[in-house]
Amino acid sequence: MKEKIKNTKILGKTVRPDKAKMLKQVQHDMGWVQGDMEVYGHCERMRSNPAYHFARSADKVLSLFTSHLSRKFGFTLAEVLITLGIIGVVAAMTMPSLIQKYQERETVVKLKKFYSTLSQSYLFAVQKYGTPSEWGISDRSVGTTNEDDDSFVSDGGNLIKQRLFENVKKIKDCDDAKKSDRCTASEYYYLNGNKDTLANNGSTTAGVMADGSVFLILPQMGQQWDNRGNGALSQVFGLIYLDTNGKNPPNTYGKDLFFFYLTNKGIVPAGTEDEAKGNWPFSSCHQKGAGCAAWVIYNENMDYLHCDDLSWNGKHKCSD
Repeated sequence: MKEKIKNTKILGKTVRPDKAKMLKQVQHDMGWVQGDMEVYGHCERMRSNPAYHFARSADKVLSLFTSHLSRKFGFTLAEVLITLGIIGVVAAMTMPSLIQKYQERETVVKLKKFYSTLSQSYLFAVQKYGTPSEWGISDRSVGTTNEDDDSFVSDGGNLIKQRLFENVKKIKDCDDAKKSDRCTASEYYYLNGNKDTLANNGSTTAGVMADGSVFLILPQMGQQWDNRGNGALSQVFGLIYLDTNGKNPPNTYGKDLFFFYLTNKGIVPAGTEDEAKGNWPFSSCHQKGAGCAAWVIYNENMDYLHCDDLSWNGKHKCSD
């Protein structure tokens, strides 16, 4: 028995199934053609509009200015080498100045830290042993019978260290000032290039701090105390040096070597306004560098290395 074929209605007319599929495809294609004709008509209307032609002209003008943005650029080897050469010259001119500023800032920080540590330690020592005038500090030349012997130590310096540095963290003691493996530099210099004969002259005792800086202690010579100025400086019992970078150069006053006074009223950095007597007021800082400790601590700069018109009552830095 044959299967009954169902007819399909398309556009209101009854159509056999085998032709219905073909007619649907034709209908679909005609829809696309009709749509294309509508778009074509729209485009023709746009082209007849003056605004369309103006927009096209503006687009062409804009493309003249923006077309270069899509281009790819490169550099020749010569251009790269010239650029690197310029960078190298600029770096060679600026790096020494930047390094010096960094080293000076590092020195300021170390010196202020040492001064703070020493001042606190002084308070502990005074509370336990009394003021330095009560410590029984002897002359700096007192030691063993032969100062040229490797075992020579300064008894006065040792006493100060035992009292003053009792609560200070150290990584090494250098009591044999004459030994070849000393922790201090063998020679120290002033800013003018002259050699110093005072610091580390064989009568000092020394030690290495945790940050690598080295301290030296030199008792007062010839008598228990000396008058170095006004106020606290009227009685000085010893000198305490700090070499901020140990044995490393330049080992020069005002650059990496500074000193303080041990008094009955505290630790006083060299070169204060009260230092009217003695050899090391701040005015000596420019020539020899010895009286610079107070300046570095209170003004937090080492500008005396770069200009010579600084003073406690005037300019405090070169840029003032």
